Amino acid sequence: MQAGRDTLDGAWNWDTTGLPNGLHALRAVVREGAGPETQGHFVLPLIVSNSAFAVSLSAPTNGEAFVLGDDLAAEASPTHAAGTVTQIVFVIEGKRAAADSAPPFTCSAGTTNYGVGNVSIRAWAFDSAGGQSLSDPVTVSILRSPTLDTDGDGIADSWEQRYFGGLYVYGASSDPDGDRGDNRYEFDADTDPSDAASEFALSPHPLAAGVMNVSFLSSTNRLYAPEFNDGAAPDLAGWQSATGTPFLGSGSVTNWLDDGHETGIHPSLVTQRIYRMKASPP
Repeated sequence: MQAGRDTLDGAWNWDTTGLPNGLHALRAVVREGAGPETQGHFVLPLIVSNSAFAVSLSAPTNGEAFVLGDDLAAEASPTHAAGTVTQIVFVIEGKRAAADSAPPFTCSAGTTNYGVGNVSIRAWAFDSAGGQSLSDPVTVSILRSPTLDTDGDGIADSWEQRYFGGLYVYGASSDPDGDRGDNRYEFDADTDPSDAASEFALSPHPLAAGVMNVSFLSSTNRLYAPEFNDGAAPDLAGWQSATGTPFLGSGSVTNWLDDGHETGIHPSLVTQRIYRMKASPP
């Protein structure tokens, strides 16, 4: 289904009354230039139908994320069919991915067939009365595994892709923001390697009754495990782990309290106590 127009102002209102029932493609073409023309195309599949037969995707939902290598599961829900629903075809990125002929209408497709990025999914339903219906598209994201490290530099591909746009832009020992923390350190802490103010640093300060409050800026993508040392500088070989379970960061300033419960001795009863915090992916 095409129509011509010489200007780019406004939009078309399409009249489908002259089209037979079934699947059609709406094609928009944009041209520029009086000489050798350049043009862009956009094709939108649509169903022309005079019935209330409809289908929608109940799963996945718009914006849902899948890790590359996992299966992408979809489920369709048809309504108001004039006859029995005979088949639902699942269309991913414009191509048939799978079909199901009995409820619940589901499909499973490997994400490695589509790669990293946004992927569009639609359901195309058929009934025994000859009716067809095409669902609205649902767009999902396929993400790199949070642990995959293709180049073996100790930094996950997904982290390098997020901050650098690729795996070989910087090395693990590079420090693009000049904050004296290399990229491996920034990855371990999940700080921003392009922002010198994004820093993983502890700020201990005493509270009432000698309880110590250790504050730091945390990430929701990291687990934190506090450690302490009661030795005298410069001999600091005696690091000990607090006995509590590692905890997930809040994405803002996080406080860990040392009241002696997890360190065995109340901080007010030792000559000195030094703290450090280990960060690791969940």
